[in-house]
Amino acid sequence: MVSPVDPDSAAEDRKESAGNDASKAAAVEGPVDKPEAALPQTPEADRPRSEKKKDSKAGAQPAGPKAKLRESARTGALVEGKVVAIVRGGYEVDVDGVICLCPFNQIELTPPRDQLVHARQVYTFNVTSYKQRGRRVTLSRRRILEKEARKAERAALGRIQPGSEHDGTVVSLSDYGAFVDIDDGIQGMVHVSEITHARLARPADKLAPGDKVRVKVLKTDRRRGRLSLSMKALEGDPWENVGKSLRPHHIISGRLMRMTEFGAFVEVAPGVDGLIHISEIPADAREQYEKMATEVAEILVHVLRVDVSKKRISLAPAPEGLKAGDVVKMQTLSAGKVVEVTVEKIDKSGLTVRIGQAQTGIIPPNETGTPRGADLARAFSVGKTLRVLVMRAEKGDRRIRLSLRRADRQEERSQIEDYRKSAASGTGSFATLGDFFNKDSKT
Repeated sequence: MVSPVDPDSAAEDRKESAGNDASKAAAVEGPVDKPEAALPQTPEADRPRSEKKKDSKAGAQPAGPKAKLRESARTGALVEGKVVAIVRGGYEVDVDGVICLCPFNQIELTPPRDQLVHARQVYTFNVTSYKQRGRRVTLSRRRILEKEARKAERAALGRIQPGSEHDGTVVSLSDYGAFVDIDDGIQGMVHVSEITHARLARPADKLAPGDKVRVKVLKTDRRRGRLSLSMKALEGDPWENVGKSLRPHHIISGRLMRMTEFGAFVEVAPGVDGLIHISEIPADAREQYEKMATEVAEILVHVLRVDVSKKRISLAPAPEGLKAGDVVKMQTLSAGKVVEVTVEKIDKSGLTVRIGQAQTGIIPPNETGTPRGADLARAFSVGKTLRVLVMRAEKGDRRIRLSLRRADRQEERSQIEDYRKSAASGTGSFATLGDFFNKDSKT
């Protein structure tokens, strides 16, 4: 660390001090009128050491103003001075007859708007630089004020308890948070994650300098002089109203926040995310979902289930043709029921079909009624309507296991039963059962 004291200045000050001492000593000495009355003098070599030290202290002369400034620059001792003029670089300050300079940004914590406010004022300063034998001495009052402010801030932090609430004013913003001046006269920081339950890219999206805010104290650190604040802690738990605002099978609008290997997270309310499971997203649409997530795009979703106790919301892409606020019509399905479906996709796993607006079913290859290893794409086409039998329902009646083969068999049995009833009642025409099926196949 470079010393603020100039070595040349120190040497010259020592010479000046020695010369002044010699002049003063010559002025004090004078002729002795009565030499016979003079007390006998003890030779210097024979004088006790204690007397030598006493005489040395008694004859020491006070150091000059420049020497005091030089010593203050070395030790950090404070000096007192009066502002006597305003120059280009700052304020000229008179310290015991030595003119020093205090830059504008060192006169107080922030550069003064009115420079004349400090004229002819007497302040205490730190000597920050001593050069050119005392001809260039720089002072600072800001360092003293900062030290006092830190001391006051630590004292104020001791009075502030975690959990207390305060009104404050936003002083400045950074990429990671907002600095807020609270009523106690100290500043704390609200991290960007504590501004609101909704996700923010940066604090400036929500706040601006000068905004009046209400904050809650999260943590105090007196040793470091830090205060952690929160605004969202006063907003309450966003999940409290989720059960009232979100209902199963409603269409709502949300923001696609991010994609993961197990699904897409959608913000459906400030601080509340729902998940579209990866199985609900068509394979050919996943790349598009990745792109929308990077743009935080708006998306319509179908609310499947809401579990407030576990803070989980299951979502699915909204069916085509529906808008926010619409209610999806869900069919009540049970094993053995025959329903009408539309083929949406054909692959090695079987036929993916849609039941109504939002339910999806799967017809495995061995339930399509085709020979083993047959090319399903030749036997079926996308958009074709089929009548199938429900084997079992999975995942809240959305992933349904279906059978075309069993539906055909059930329909045959139903036709046979109808024929037998008709024949027993005598209402049917005379014919064989084979004639009945031949007639039915022709129709």
